[in-house]
Amino acid sequence: MLKFCRNCLSKWYKSAADEAGIEVSMDEARERIYGMPYNEWKKRYQKEATPEQLAAFEARRGSPTKSSKGIRGDCCYTPGLCNITHRH
Repeated sequence: MLKFCRNCLSKWYKSAADEAGIEVSMDEARERIYGMPYNEWKKRYQKEATPEQLAAFEARRGSPTKSSKGIRGDCCYTPGLCNITHRH
């Protein structure tokens, strides 16, 4: 799984479940991807972004790519960035 954060993977998991007619909440999808409830994961692992990480995130956001389903293909990936505070 290259260059995709857990938030995006959770959204895709939920979307695939919806398409297959399987009822999965966003919280359930996140728990499946994160391996624990999302709020617990955030308390344990999420850190504030450094100025460098925020700059890299903002630079990457400036040129998003989309698949045929409108899912952002380049995600927010910057090494270490998906484990810090940011919004999708």
